[in-house]
Amino acid sequence: EEEEALARRASGAAPRPKVGGGAKLNESQLRWLITFVSVHLDDAMLQTSLFGLLRVIFGRKFVLPELYDLVLLLGDMVMQADAPAVRHSASQLFITFLLTYPLGPKRLQQHLNFLVTNLSYPVAQGRLSLLELLASLVDKLPLPVLHRQAELLLLPLVTRLVNDDDHECRQAVGRAITRLLRRTCDTGGDADCAAARERIFKLLRAWYADDALPALRQAAAQLASLAVDALGASCSSLLNNLIPLIVHSCQREADGPPTAEASSSAEISREGGEEQISASASSWQSAYYSLRALERYAAADSSLLSSAACAPLWSPLQRLLLHDHAWLRSAAGRVIGGLLATLEVEALAAATVKAMALEASGASAAGDADGDGGSSARAVKKAKRSSSSSRGHGDKTPAPPSYLCRRGALLELTDALVQQLHSSVISPAAAAQTLKNLIWTCIAFVRHPELAPPSCRAFLPGAAAAVVAANGAGSDAAGGDAGALDATGGSRGFWTLEAVAGRLASLTQTSGHTRGCTAMRWYAAIASQLSSDQLQPLLPALMAPVARAADDRSGKVHLRVKEMAGEALQLLQKRAETPDFVAAYQKLKEGQKAARRERKQREAVEAVAEPERAAQKRIAINQGKRKAKKRKLDRQKRSRDSGGSVGLGSKKARRAKPEM
Repeated sequence: EEEEALARRASGAAPRPKVGGGAKLNESQLRWLITFVSVHLDDAMLQTSLFGLLRVIFGRKFVLPELYDLVLLLGDMVMQADAPAVRHSASQLFITFLLTYPLGPKRLQQHLNFLVTNLSYPVAQGRLSLLELLASLVDKLPLPVLHRQAELLLLPLVTRLVNDDDHECRQAVGRAITRLLRRTCDTGGDADCAAARERIFKLLRAWYADDALPALRQAAAQLASLAVDALGASCSSLLNNLIPLIVHSCQREADGPPTAEASSSAEISREGGEEQISASASSWQSAYYSLRALERYAAADSSLLSSAACAPLWSPLQRLLLHDHAWLRSAAGRVIGGLLATLEVEALAAATVKAMALEASGASAAGDADGDGGSSARAVKKAKRSSSSSRGHGDKTPAPPSYLCRRGALLELTDALVQQLHSSVISPAAAAQTLKNLIWTCIAFVRHPELAPPSCRAFLPGAAAAVVAANGAGSDAAGGDAGALDATGGSRGFWTLEAVAGRLASLTQTSGHTRGCTAMRWYAAIASQLSSDQLQPLLPALMAPVARAADDRSGKVHLRVKEMAGEALQLLQKRAETPDFVAAYQKLKEGQKAARRERKQREAVEAVAEPERAAQKRIAINQGKRKAKKRKLDRQKRSRDSGGSVGLGSKKARRAKPEM
């Protein structure tokens, strides 16, 4: 009791900054006091006072061997203490000791080794406290010391970045690496900073190699992404060297065979690792984090995506839109959206016309002269005039990538975007980004029909069949609609919109509301961008899926999709001329009635010609009705039980008989 009272008096007197105040202790008493603190630091009743006492002792820089031993105990408490406040106090004292006390190279190395070797501590909260301590230490260590210890700190941190299964710990590792790179690779620094940047690039190049393990390539991609965050666009020398590595990583993933691991992990968030970087990491993660690094670099430099360094990226990026893993598809869609945001449709159309004219002139020059050389020459001259006029607007507009200037390239991209929307695991954010990209390409086709000549229909399947599916008519109407497609839409480039509209129609009855609502937003966006004259030939293709979803009574259309379909139908009615809208709506209803009559006639003929098959169909229909009724009763029962009713007091109260 006397010892505890002495400790309380010392701790209570020490924090007061009065000159000449506080307890006066000799060296032996101070040694005893530090020993007392070391023994009772785990006591929750004394921790607040003892931590205050240690802050005063460290502030006055008392140098005793017992203090150097006490710091080891504080390091253990950073990880092992239960209370977050205790872990924070121990962490602050540990940092204060390392920064203010005299430490030899071996002693400092011992403490840093303690930090990095315990980064794999099994308790997540302890690892998080240790990582926050390490990040603070990186900010406060002298720069020459940090340069000498950079590799010791970087490699274990990158290992945890790949293998840690806790999200908060991975974020803390990312913050620590970002601070480390920002200080050691500063563009305004000395020769040591330049050497550190060169070492980082050599490390990334070695890890990005084709013969490296997938986990190493993933670590390289994540480190590259953090390097972009740390250095920004100011360090163009390092970041420009990273672009070929990022492009090659995406090419390798796009050219590689699909793996079962990627498709099976499309539904999960992350797989945990062990203490060391293992070889079982997925190959898609390298391309995914490479695209994230490219996104961050493009956010700092908008001209990056249209530069020559990224030109080889667009071919594999289009294939990554249809990758097995949903995350990689989303990242590829965001990068393509970033490119389309920097392009002008006029410049792309002029470059495409020029490329197609040069291709036609080359083909005519290689073959026999058949009297078409004059038209090819005129096409070349027209392409040159259009390209020169587009350059006349200013040189600030980035030139479109040569990959998108090929014949039918934008149609291939549109086909990949439509296929991406049919994925059952697409997220709302990815669907929104795909919708933006799809609207951009479709509006480009409307404004510049030369981007989608009728001879390129093979690049976007479903042109003629889309109109037939949209109208819901039989085989007799197919020929008429296909002919109307050639007569109206084909000459203006509207056949692409009809093809996309027909292929999006099936999304209205998919599970959930994400894909159905995305399709309805596309119909509404196209209707709002077209004039009444442009909308008139497209009304049958746009109205059919919207009206069917708005008038659905089968329950196959989600309620939110049905509400949005009603809004889209009102927008179509507002944008189109009234006679055109009424005629198209009436034709749609007549087509649905004709299809219904034809179906009933087929069923009647089948009942006479194949009675056994007809009976099986009726049995299946009746079983489906019974199952639907059972599901409805189950839903009603669950909703009734969720209200808290257990069957007590449910009977009506009897009326009291009047007294005679």
